[in-house]
Amino acid sequence: MRSHETIPAPSAESASQHRVSPAKIKKLNAQFLTAVKELDTFLIYKWVKDFSGQRILDTDHVQSALLALASNRNPEKSDFQRAAQKFRVLAVSAILDDKVASLECKDEYHKMTPLILAACFGRKAIVKLLVDNGASLRATDGKLERNALSWAARNNWLETAEILLQASLVQQDREAVESRDIDLYTALDLARQNGHTRIVDLFVSRGAAIGELEAPVSGTLSWTT
Repeated sequence: MRSHETIPAPSAESASQHRVSPAKIKKLNAQFLTAVKELDTFLIYKWVKDFSGQRILDTDHVQSALLALASNRNPEKSDFQRAAQKFRVLAVSAILDDKVASLECKDEYHKMTPLILAACFGRKAIVKLLVDNGASLRATDGKLERNALSWAARNNWLETAEILLQASLVQQDREAVESRDIDLYTALDLARQNGHTRIVDLFVSRGAAIGELEAPVSGTLSWTT
């Protein structure tokens, strides 16, 4: 796979004017998957955007791209590093606009959704996009059973935690705030344990609003003192 500087991305116009053969689709998908593995964010953005609505790119490949973009991965090739951050959020936006990828797909190793990955690594712009597009605030990873808010609190991503907490309040989702991990720790517990005082202060400042949410079937708020 060469750099996007030497391989032009196929245009939507050419794809719509000429029927794309199965062999061509297979080749395009192989190239797209290579771009995902190398995290060539420009090509991911360009191809998803140009092929939007045409169902040429394999859904699993697009979901792999979404997970990679939300994670802490960065391209190893210097040619791709320059464009990585500029097109990262644009690529996620294009994938969400295409409405092919499941927002609740999970990565192979940690079993994290794109929202959990983005929250875990403090990618606040991607978190905001995913939340605005309806990603589940309650979804948890497959190992420690933490949701996005718990990971943001654990890793001291204040602005990310604020986005997630505000979304929980807007959606009247007390369960997303009270979610407990495999060790029965809430997001606030994790923040306190790790000395993340700004995160703790955030929960305290929103305490009254959280308290007004409808109580869940079981459990009580752990942020109260």
